Amino acid sequence: MQHIRHAGLILCLWSVLLLAGCAQGSGRSAEVVDNGEYARLIRLFPKQMQAQGLADTGLAYHDAGKPDGQFGTLMFDRLSPDFLFNEKGHHIYLGATFHQTLTPSSRVYPDRDGQGFAIVHPSQRLAMRMLAVVDWNRDDHDDWLMRCTVETFRGNRVRHYYVLAPAPSGREMTHGTILASVEEMGLARPILQARDMSGYGRSEDELPPTVVEDALPGERPVTAPPTHDKSSGGVQERDI
Repeated sequence: MQHIRHAGLILCLWSVLLLAGCAQGSGRSAEVVDNGEYARLIRLFPKQMQAQGLADTGLAYHDAGKPDGQFGTLMFDRLSPDFLFNEKGHHIYLGATFHQTLTPSSRVYPDRDGQGFAIVHPSQRLAMRMLAVVDWNRDDHDDWLMRCTVETFRGNRVRHYYVLAPAPSGREMTHGTILASVEEMGLARPILQARDMSGYGRSEDELPPTVVEDALPGERPVTAPPTHDKSSGGVQERDI
């Protein structure tokens, strides 16, 4: 009788472990390019990643394997920098693609593994890094999950933007959406901000209408957009 109870207890424990394993395995997989930076994103914004099924309660994730190819050149040539247009201090990135934001004084440095690049301007340094290929909004289409780091040389300020963009097909371009940001300044505690992603992947017809408020000329101050820096000098560009 004691042996039967012992066997029943073992069977019960085994069932619990099996159910726990199934629960942990219920999340979605990601094709991770940079495991260290992807895991860092999960630690910084666990609720957002867990809500998409891309991390479990233990902050672990399911890696489906590294995708084929290198993404540095694709991001450089196909990704629009327009996700930075509404961010403070990034007016220098005017152009259809990052390639077209280069000025005569810009320098381009590709990552050694081909999965990112950096553009150094006189005032700041921008670095793009591919983290993973995911299906963020469950529409059966791949999305690029990237990190964009902007380091301002004056003020000792660094901003990390985590960006989603639909994976382009053919020669088309793609446009990014900031899902979260981290601002660092010296020894101060980093400022974390999760963005509203409710409209990601939705067409303009599906989005709520934009509220427009009329105003007469002279009622409110208007700030002119910054001018494009036209520095002189020879262009030095590296193939990436």
